[in-house]
Amino acid sequence: MQAKTHSTTSTMHITDIPPNKIVNFIKFSKSNSFTMKQKLSKYIFISTVMVSLFLSCKKRPFIPDYTSTGGFVIGRETCKTNETEDYWLVDLTFYPNTPQYGDTLILSGITYTNVVKVKTLDQRLKQIGMTVSFDFKTVTPNKVITSGCNVATPVTYDLKELFIINQFEIR
Repeated sequence: MQAKTHSTTSTMHITDIPPNKIVNFIKFSKSNSFTMKQKLSKYIFISTVMVSLFLSCKKRPFIPDYTSTGGFVIGRETCKTNETEDYWLVDLTFYPNTPQYGDTLILSGITYTNVVKVKTLDQRLKQIGMTVSFDFKTVTPNKVITSGCNVATPVTYDLKELFIINQFEIR
């Protein structure tokens, strides 16, 4: 007797897999894709942060084109009949280590060491003893002599003039 030889091809169909194995395979596939999404999101976020930092670090820091200082209103010149045209005297010694912009002045027996005169002082700041802060670009290199007075007895001071950009009260 001769034995029959035949080849059996083994093919697996979805129906041959037990249902619990299919469910486990689907759960694994979903959880694996979820972690891939997380990794991709994390990569995109970190890349965005790094590019933003790189681009923002190329900028130079802002350097204003003006100087700031603070001082005390110490008096007023009396020159014009219209008081709004008179200069006001400011001692720029409010902040420590302020550069020397002005001159020394003795006023009512008190010596002030960094005095300038300003013309456009805000009405609210025109009080002797007021602490003020200024933003300015220029101070005259030479003393300004007030002229054109139209009062009987003018009181003027030869001091450098500070040209105000912004002005504030220091509280």
